[in-house]
Amino acid sequence: DGVLQVSEYDTERYHEAMAHIPLSEVDISSDPKFLIVGGGDGALAHELLKYNSAKVYQFDIDAEVCAAAKEHLSVLHHGSFDNSRFHLYHTDVFKTRSEHAHEYDAIFLDLTDDRYEVTDGDYTPATGFLTTASLLNLKSWLKPGGTIVIQADNPDFEVGRKEYSMIHSVFTSCFGENVSSFVIPSITYGSSLAFVYGRDGVPIAQEFNKFIVDRKWLTSATANACVALVDEKWIA
Repeated sequence: DGVLQVSEYDTERYHEAMAHIPLSEVDISSDPKFLIVGGGDGALAHELLKYNSAKVYQFDIDAEVCAAAKEHLSVLHHGSFDNSRFHLYHTDVFKTRSEHAHEYDAIFLDLTDDRYEVTDGDYTPATGFLTTASLLNLKSWLKPGGTIVIQADNPDFEVGRKEYSMIHSVFTSCFGENVSSFVIPSITYGSSLAFVYGRDGVPIAQEFNKFIVDRKWLTSATANACVALVDEKWIA
């Protein structure tokens, strides 16, 4: 449909930032469990599997996308689909994981944009997750101090700012003051992309003294720059 979904050029800054900036403050020292909703290319799973003994559970409703990515996009997923600690499901996450309270250290919503203009109506696969009820449901699956992260569109354009503001508002309704954001530079996606995340009962410090896994793009300096790019005026 002409809507860009993934880019080899931006994969490191996108997926390293989405994974490791929020996790830099989470205690993940003991057999962590991560949940990905979406993420069919396997690139985010690759970043999360870098944590020793971590188990990654991914729910993506489009089996064809995952199969195509596994076959053709190894430069992005680096074999994640064949890792014994990776578990992939092609079902509705709300129907199959609804009774797993306090299980996950982090939940990642690596979804399509909730953009009305790219559909025939007012619904995209992301829409159902962007309500207070849905987010509170997901929050109940977190371990204490866990985090939920979502890609929140390109705030350099009006439609993207509206999307970002809406997502930030939903997260605030669920996490109160324990919500923060960061922005990555992304030429492929039209200058930048924002991310919003909230922590369960724990303030977010955004102090990036060290990262415990290997990275190519993300450093303490680039992480601080990503935070500095956030403009509070984006919140309506």
